[in-house]
Formats: sequence, C-alpha cells, structure tokens
Amino acid sequence: MRAVLAIFFVVTAGCAPAESNLGSIKMALTVAECEPIDGLALSQYDTCSFSVSILKGDWKHSKPSSLFESGCLPYTGDLITLRNLPTDDSVTVLMGAFGDGFCQEKIVLGVRGGIQPVAAQEPGSIWYIPTFRVGGFSTLPVFRPDQRDAAQEVFCTQDSDCRSTDGDGNYVLSPVAKCNIDQQQCVLPDSLYPLNQSARRAFHSATALDNGDVVLVGGLSEQRDNSIFLATKQTVELFDPATITWKRIELPGLSGIRVAMHSAIALGDNRLGIFGGAKEISLRLENSALRPHIAPKANTLQGIANLNGNMFVVDMAHGDVTTAALAGGARVGTHAARVDTADGPRVLVSGGSVPSGDGVVPSESTDLCDVGSNKPSCAVVGLNKARTHHCGFCLDSAPSFWCKKYFVFGGLSSDIADGLDHIIGEVYGDEFSAVIWGQHSPDNDDINVAYPGCVRSGNNLYLTGGTEVYDEAPTIAPQRLIVPTPYQQVSAVALENADDTPQVFRIHHASTALNNGRVLVTGGIDDEGNAVDTAYIAQGNKIVGQFNMAEPRFGHTATLITIGALKGAVLIAGGATINKGNIRLVEGAEIFHPIQ
Repeated sequence: MRAVLAIFFVVTAGCAPAESNLGSIKMALTVAECEPIDGLALSQYDTCSFSVSILKGDWKHSKPSSLFESGCLPYTGDLITLRNLPTDDSVTVLMGAFGDGFCQEKIVLGVRGGIQPVAAQEPGSIWYIPTFRVGGFSTLPVFRPDQRDAAQEVFCTQDSDCRSTDGDGNYVLSPVAKCNIDQQQCVLPDSLYPLNQSARRAFHSATALDNGDVVLVGGLSEQRDNSIFLATKQTVELFDPATITWKRIELPGLSGIRVAMHSAIALGDNRLGIFGGAKEISLRLENSALRPHIAPKANTLQGIANLNGNMFVVDMAHGDVTTAALAGGARVGTHAARVDTADGPRVLVSGGSVPSGDGVVPSESTDLCDVGSNKPSCAVVGLNKARTHHCGFCLDSAPSFWCKKYFVFGGLSSDIADGLDHIIGEVYGDEFSAVIWGQHSPDNDDINVAYPGCVRSGNNLYLTGGTEVYDEAPTIAPQRLIVPTPYQQVSAVALENADDTPQVFRIHHASTALNNGRVLVTGGIDDEGNAVDTAYIAQGNKIVGQFNMAEPRFGHTATLITIGALKGAVLIAGGATINKGNIRLVEGAEIFHPIQ
C-alpha cells in the first residue's frame, strides 16, 4: 500500500516573550525540488510552485480568517518559519502544490486543522499533514511496509526506546511506536489512528451529519471459524473533515452492540438512525471462480440470535441513544429512507431478510417509524413483494429532507414472476403502489436486480450495478432509470463510455452523488470475482471519467464531504478485498478529490 506525502510541521518557540501569548510554526517540506509525490511525478513539469495559508481555527462551514499567506513560492523544500502566531486557538494549515511556476495549475492539496502553536517555554510537537491529489484518489496516512520492518529491527525494553528522534526533532519511527516486551522489538500499531480509521470494517454504514462529521457504524472486523466474520465492537467511529482526523466514540447506549449489513440514515439535528443488521456474516470464496459468497444466518456460531430487531436513534451532539423495537421483527439487508407522510415525518424501513429455520428469507414486512419524539416507535406496513438487499430513490421533483414519493427498487425476492408482471419496484406515498419494467433499453423486462447500486444526482436516477441471481457474478450494466408519472413503469437507458473502453460490471460497490450533478461509482466485485480498484464518474447518459483507486475494495462506503477544505471530495472507508484467493479486510480509508 502506498504512503501519502507528509509535510511535517514542527511547532517551535517564537521570538516574542511568553506573556505576549505568541508562538511560531516551523514547516519542513519533506518533498524537495519537485520530486515524486505519492506516485505523482511533479518532475514531469518544467517548473512547479507551492503556497501555504495559515487559517485561524478549524475550517467547517465557512473558511476562517487568514493569519498568514505565503503567496506563490518556488517548490524547493526549504524550511519556512512562521513567527508571531497566536497560541490561544488552533489553526488550519492549507498547502497547495502546482504544476506550473505561477500557482495556477493545482495538482496536490494538503490540509489539516486542529494544529496548536505553542509558546516559547513549551516543547515542540510534530504534525503530519495529509495531502491529496486533485482529480484522483489518495490514501489517508498509513505505515509503509518498510517502516514496519524498520521498527522490528529496533531493540527495546520500554516504549521510550521506540520513540527516539533525530537531530531535527523528527521521530525515527513514530510517536505511536511501542515496545513488544516479550520479543524486545518495536512495533507499529495496525492503524495510523487518529489520521486513519482505528478499526477495519466492511459492510458498515457511513453517514454525514448536519455539522459535517461522517459517522461510521458497525461493520465486519474479525474473522472467526469457517469464514465467519464478526461485526466490530468499536461500534461508532467519527471522521472530522475539518481536522482530517478520526475519533472513537463510546456511547453507553450502544455498548456491546455489533451490527453489519444494517441501514443507517441522518435524521437531522446531528441525529442518526440505525436499523437492523447482523452480528455475524459468512464471507467466503466459492469454487474456482473465486465468487464471494456473502450471507447471514439466523443464529451465531454460539447459537444466539444473529439478527438485530431494534432501531437505535443516536443523538451525536449529546451522546444519547434511544432504542425501540422494529415492529416487523429482526432483519438484515433492510433499506431505510426518510418519508413525509400524512402523520408527519417518518422513517420507512422496507423489507430485509428475516429468520427462517437456520437461515434467512426475504420479507415483505416494512416498518414506518416515528423518530421525532423522545419515545420512538414503529408500525408495520406491507410491501407488495418480499425483497431484501434492495435500494431506493426519492422521486420528488424538488427533494427536501423528507421525501413525499419514495421508490423502493430491486432486491432479492422469493416470489419473482417472469415478464412484465414482475414488480421490480414500489413507490411509497402513504401506501405502496407497484412499478414494473416498461419500454426501455437495455432489455430488462424479465430480470430482477439483486444488490443494486442506486443514487440520484440532480434529476437523474442511476442504477450502477447489480446481479440477476443471488450468489452469482454481476450482470447489470450501468444505466439511467426513468420513472414518469403516475409512477407505474420504469424504463432504462444504458450509459455510454465516452472513450469506448469496456465497462466493468459490479456488485457490492458504492455510488455517491457529487456536488456538480455527477455520480461517482467506486470499487465492488467484478464479473470475474475480483475486487475492483477502479472508479468512474457518470453524467447524463455517459460515463465521463475513469480513475484508479488506491486500493481494490468491496463492501465499503463512499460519503460526500460537506464541509472544510475538502468539501465536495468523497471519503471512501473500509471494505474487503481479495488477495491470493483469500478475503481480507482493507486497512484504512482514501479520499477522492474531484477537479472542482
């Protein structure tokens, strides 16, 4: 795995007296003279330049005032000392590297908030500033394999032996290196937390809150016997786009709760709803085709109920968790959506797989949940067809936070009919009405769409992948869906590749609406059973851009960042991959930064 370019900011004493409450930041740019940055060769340009801004406080919804602007400088790697910075507040460091000599063609963005200058009498600290290529994917900081190898070569008897510094005050290994007392050698932790995820997780959820924080919930994190993966006990983790750091959140109301393949949505006022899920899921490769088999069971290996029958309403601002039973019972693979009903705002929790013997089967049971009171509750409504692992769109012409007409689409079903009688979806508007395939291209009139990828961007509805049959390779090409009023039929238009390259079929991928009306589709499993390391952007009826990701992954999340210097970028977190015939969980996250 590639390491991300680091800019080390060494916080040192300033020249002003201590009582003036001023300090300074000394910056050491680790990449000098336009050498390659994270696989991006700046040396391909005749000249390059950079700029640095120091902003007062953290950059959230609006850009903070500036404390310092370097202007456009040659990219030489020389040390820069910024003096007389106030120490009464943290600062945000913003750095840009450009492919020209005039700071016009930005190719790399570096940013981190929460940096605290220190006064003269205080010891210095080292800050790591992640950098992101513009128009591509970049990993959040990870330890390089050679760093881990170097740590094991260091003899130690205590942690301090592993945290020595060089003549410039930089750590030789890492400030988080530890001593393995038994083996008397230094080791680095599994993650570069808090600069990256602390827990590996797949088939989790990621939700952007009103304040811009991205909350990760649950997901598979531990492998047990017979390819059974157990959901993490670190239930909640938060990514702060203002500081580019992660934080583990301990909520007493979720203590001991393990969920994966659940559904989670934002409820407003920095609240989050979590619905259904499973503690354990079978995740293994089937036959020589290396086709992943992904399935929950009714009970865990220990013989206890595997599926979650509750919803959790989490107030992230106050740390409160309210629990209520799902009226339709325990389930996994459900889909939650915000709907505006005659009785007020509700959460529609549609379908899912419910226990049946030792296994699970699709269900038509659907909950309509009131989450606006201190005592949330759910009532049962019914789908026309049983379905699980489906998706949905809001059909309103001008969607608001709560949707009046919601389209539940696709999914696995135990009672699929052939031909135009097949109910591919249902529209909810105080009750469900069936939707069938109509006139369209490609010819979909006799197919189901299991594990579909759905996303709305502007007025366009995109189906970004899926498969016709459970446990089979993906067969659904990317297409734009059209659902004209009165919402009785759906038609489709296949997406065209702008450069005529072959299209990758995907399942267990992620689809994200970007700010500019486009859609980003990342990762997944392809029709040959491989984890996908590519992504594409769709707009209208065309695929207009294709990219290489930093890591192949499926069962991940891709969440639009809504605040800070990275606003409009996408956080790709967690997931699993396939390596030499084995499924393993992916380390850490990466950022896609579009060309604005």
